[in-house]
Amino acid sequence: MTTYLDVGVARIQTWLARSSDLRGRRGASNMLTRATSERQWAGFPPQHPAWMPDGAHWNQEAGDVDGVVNLVIDDDVDPATVAREVVKRLRMELPSVTLEASWARAADYATAYGEMRRQRDEGGGIISLPLVAELSVARPCEKCRQDPAVKEILIVADERAWVCLDCERRYDKAGTMSRPPDSLARALADVADPPPRLPENMRELARVGEMKRGPETFRAGAAKGEPESTRVALIYADGDNVGTLHAVAADYPEVGNNEIAAAIDTATRVAFAAAADWTRVDGANGNREVGLIPHIVGGDDLVVSVAARFAWRFLITYLNKFRETMSAQAAAWPMDLQSISPTVSAGIVFHHNTHPLSDAIQLAESAMDVAKAKHGWTFVYLDLDQDDPAGALDGRGARDAEWFAANEWRIKKLLDGPRSARMTVSRYARTGTSSDRALLRSTVTKLDLSELKDALDDLDEIRWLLQVANDHQATKEATDGE
Repeated sequence: MTTYLDVGVARIQTWLARSSDLRGRRGASNMLTRATSERQWAGFPPQHPAWMPDGAHWNQEAGDVDGVVNLVIDDDVDPATVAREVVKRLRMELPSVTLEASWARAADYATAYGEMRRQRDEGGGIISLPLVAELSVARPCEKCRQDPAVKEILIVADERAWVCLDCERRYDKAGTMSRPPDSLARALADVADPPPRLPENMRELARVGEMKRGPETFRAGAAKGEPESTRVALIYADGDNVGTLHAVAADYPEVGNNEIAAAIDTATRVAFAAAADWTRVDGANGNREVGLIPHIVGGDDLVVSVAARFAWRFLITYLNKFRETMSAQAAAWPMDLQSISPTVSAGIVFHHNTHPLSDAIQLAESAMDVAKAKHGWTFVYLDLDQDDPAGALDGRGARDAEWFAANEWRIKKLLDGPRSARMTVSRYARTGTSSDRALLRSTVTKLDLSELKDALDDLDEIRWLLQVANDHQATKEATDGE
């Protein structure tokens, strides 16, 4: 018999959502990963002091899941004492989370997990709540507005703000777009070894893969007066059915929520690595670089900026690889769990590289919400160069990877034709007025665009085909001749 102890963060998504901007959320994600990782508790690298209490060891049966510290306790050690030590350390690192600790003695972790869950349901174990501000007149945090401000810090450039202790930690751990925090660096390490170079900013991101590639080539092209690519895409993907799956898993302790969380996190990271590989190009001095800047990769969340030319291939690859990886991991689960295995919905927003990132994220989340109504594996786009965000999603249908595969022949034919023809047809398809519908039909007939003829009664379909083809054009040009 073995004594198992779990100390976890409750209501993680609520805590992550405290941040009013992406940098704060990125920092919170990194805080959570670091504070609950086996590497940190075991003291790796060696120069970092271990946090592991005496008489406790990492639970290898549970693995390494963000948000939970899973330990095995020696027989002669009081698990409640260890639990309080772990809670105390986590409270220092994660000031505003709710922590839950429970323990059980059993022959294996699966059995112990069921007992620990029963304890939590009955109010057993240890629950540690964040401190509540008692002084109503205290200055509120200018970022989360939930806790008193304790310090003024530099956010970005010349922006300063008075923030609470939790938000101070978030911004300290957030890293930058070109130097991501550890949690994102590990995700990038799966793409290439050594990890590929990231663009320094959105302007550079827009040009990755352009012409013959590489920053030096970009500058040479600009000197010759060649037009500079300016479009990027913000992709926001999120898992569906995750809460339902965890709830049903309570009846199957042999699987357990930790195994499910680990499987979802693995699927996210494997899918991200596969999709990111599509954006890799030859950079300067023989180095490899990627046409993306990751913001959040982990759990069931993905937020990433991608050069527009790679966006569709990145998204489709991510969805397909997530499904493949999740299915492989769930194959041994009971059928009740397999039937509600998580799917993914996504929103994608194309925008100029100078457009505020925070606005693009909000719009991508709105697009993702439209996709979620279609029950998984679907995506919805907004193009801020052509769409007015106010009402642009009204009536916009979602598409899925199967649609993309079924229409690749249409997209390829559109790519093989002149770009000017696509631009003309796209202009008439945008408004939907009766006169433009007539011009759309006559133009498609005149240009003999057979790939569009059987879709003329569905303007949404026409717009989707043209959107994908127009943003796919650069991908085709970048890969020709390889």
